[in-house]
Amino acid sequence: MEEQPQTPGVYIEEIRPLPLSIAQVETAVPAFIGYTEKAGKGGAETLLHKPVRIGSMIEYGDLLGAAPSHDIAAVHLTPANQVSSVAFHRRYYLYESLRMFYANVGGDCYIVSVGDYTQAIEWADFQRGLEAIAQQDETTLLLAPDAAGMTQNDMHALYRAMLMQCEKQQDRFCLLDLREDGNVDLRDAVSDFRKGIGKRALGYGAAYTPWIQANSRQAVAYAVYHDKIYVSGTRTALSALIPSTNRTAIALANRLTNLSADIQRIAAELNTLKAGAASISEKFESLFTALKAAKTDTQNNSALNALFLFSVKCIDFLRDIAEHETPSGNGAIRLNDHAGPGSLQHELQTLLGNTLNSLAGRLSTMVGDRYPSLKGRVITVGSDTGIKIHENSHTYYTTGTDNKSRIAPHLTDISLLLFALSGAIESAVQLSRSIYESVEASAKNMIPELKSIMDAVEKACYTIPPGGAVAGVYAQVDASRGVWKSPANVALNNVVALKTAIDDNMQSDLNVHIDTGISINAIRRFPGKGILIWGARTLAGNDNEWRYVSVRRFMNMVKESIAKGIESFVFEPNDANTWVKVRSVVENFLTSQWRAGALVGAKPAEAFVVRVGLGQTMTARDILEGIMHIEIGLAVLRPAEFIVVRISQKVLIPE
Repeated sequence: MEEQPQTPGVYIEEIRPLPLSIAQVETAVPAFIGYTEKAGKGGAETLLHKPVRIGSMIEYGDLLGAAPSHDIAAVHLTPANQVSSVAFHRRYYLYESLRMFYANVGGDCYIVSVGDYTQAIEWADFQRGLEAIAQQDETTLLLAPDAAGMTQNDMHALYRAMLMQCEKQQDRFCLLDLREDGNVDLRDAVSDFRKGIGKRALGYGAAYTPWIQANSRQAVAYAVYHDKIYVSGTRTALSALIPSTNRTAIALANRLTNLSADIQRIAAELNTLKAGAASISEKFESLFTALKAAKTDTQNNSALNALFLFSVKCIDFLRDIAEHETPSGNGAIRLNDHAGPGSLQHELQTLLGNTLNSLAGRLSTMVGDRYPSLKGRVITVGSDTGIKIHENSHTYYTTGTDNKSRIAPHLTDISLLLFALSGAIESAVQLSRSIYESVEASAKNMIPELKSIMDAVEKACYTIPPGGAVAGVYAQVDASRGVWKSPANVALNNVVALKTAIDDNMQSDLNVHIDTGISINAIRRFPGKGILIWGARTLAGNDNEWRYVSVRRFMNMVKESIAKGIESFVFEPNDANTWVKVRSVVENFLTSQWRAGALVGAKPAEAFVVRVGLGQTMTARDILEGIMHIEIGLAVLRPAEFIVVRISQKVLIPE
């Protein structure tokens, strides 16, 4: 009790019969460092070079955007029309790696965006990302899926920096990928990796090979690469790959090629219209918000002018895709698939004919409130007539004393116009995609050459580094068994194939390398079992102490948990009473780990030892300097990596 009782009676005092406890820290919270579509929800705040914790792909999409487009440079075919290689201008792997992380039962993770999809993949960007994640205490795994897009030297420099951070902080572990993009031979990739990774901190990382083919999130449209097919180095049309006798297939191939060019152009013009917004409706919303927020005549005039100009551009866009006259002006579109009923042009005319006249009429009426000469001038299908706003100095809706009284009578009409425009554009784009997808599906079924190309391109686009999937398995095993269990002999979800098949002979070199001692874990397919992680070693393959992933990660967890758990003893008296409490807290934690199966021994005394005290771990000078030394010895469980079954024949000797 804090005070001596002064009044007769009964007093109740709580005491603490149990010592403080140590909670196990999280062990599978990876940090993915790489490039994203965006970094934040917009506005002044940005998430660039800032670790952000997410728990799902939905959260990722909200904060960091969508997957990168498939930036295909060329599809190379042999003279026999078989795909020999698929070349890319630039590739980003973070999004797909994260998708595979969640497909393999991953949980919360951190994302550090170091740039967007318009940027080259640079070592300096990753350096800033590493510096940012170094300040994040919860991180236990480091991954850089986009590192494969750098030069070999830069990739290795990044990997060495990641390993050094892990060694310095002793609370995290690296998952590294080899560079196996394109037609790189696995043996060359392994050799290059071993030469460049260095010798420092190898016990703090693990590498996995080969690259995996993830299940396709969505088909890769032929339109992406329809004009990038090469046979023996010469650009070739799809129709030229088809035997000349198959006229029906040739006609279908030509139509698909025309539609491919059309939807690409429509998409390009739509992106120009959106100008950085996620959609046309979002762009309109931002312009409408600016109009409602206007406070002065100048702001009101500027906001209205911007909104009307954008509306004109949208109507011009719709008019261009619905007509087949020779268009004028920048960004004009002339569709290739325009001949007859059923063509894209004809279907868009049917969809948009009356809508266009209505939209243009609404706009001309509103603008005509100030400019009577424009009133009634409509944009019609089949002509280049349109509303023209040539200046940025028009003064609209000046009647009234403030912004509200000036524009309030027109807000409803403006809102309805914007809603109708957004809906018309969305409908037109959906119709275009639907027609294209229908023709593409028919062509794929009827043209074997196209099917072969599409299958090969899809495989190339979804062949990615395995690190993200492996991180998901780490999280899965940690949750179901414990960090002390080796994350191996576990099937990978959503993986349909491996880039290279590995057999026993090839894995023997990966597992134990005589010259460098650097181990690389194999991912292999086994009949009846699927695709399994078939290795559990760190890079330090010759190190008896830190050879296994489970040992290194378990020790990281123990050190971090104990360090956080005994922080409450800082500034306590450095005497025998405190030492007993500290030893008791640590022993209780280690006993719980032993009971879970993480430590070897028939009883706790055989599994660990905790020593603290004067004459044991400290000298009198240590006590004078305020230092408490705690020594912990652990008998850590190691995996049964090689199971040898000895069988002999028993010979019966007759009596």
